[in-house]
Amino acid sequence: MKMNAIDIMNRCRNAASEINRLNERIARYRACATDSAAHINQTGRVQGSGGDSVSSFAVAVGDCERQRERRKQEYEAESYCACKLLDELPETECTVLYRYYVGVQTVGGIAAALRFTTNYVKRKKADGLMLLEKIDISMVLELLPEWYTEGARADCQEDT
Repeated sequence: MKMNAIDIMNRCRNAASEINRLNERIARYRACATDSAAHINQTGRVQGSGGDSVSSFAVAVGDCERQRERRKQEYEAESYCACKLLDELPETECTVLYRYYVGVQTVGGIAAALRFTTNYVKRKKADGLMLLEKIDISMVLELLPEWYTEGARADCQEDT
């Protein structure tokens, strides 16, 4: 897994929606498990095959919760790395890219908040991305925890 500065920025921007999707899956599985649990009679015995589906839903919920926690940990590492990488940029480019990738704002929202034109924000975003492309992958890897970059470090060593 090769990871450059722009990949980190994109993962930051997508993290919230990925975590929300996992939350929605968990809620759906829990609702289905509750519906299946209705098949349990007053003595606590399962009527029909409801017990199997309840345990299947419990396993699915557990898997989704582990995925969600892992993604949250990854996001914390990615946002720290993104902020440190953005520190390398001029102030305006840093602000625009931070608001876009970490703050998950739209170009129009950034322009309105900073009282810039949309075209100016687009230009600064493009300039900032060009500068981020020039950042060496080793700097990106230094900013991320080892557990995050295990595969990326091996790929980087193969290229040299």
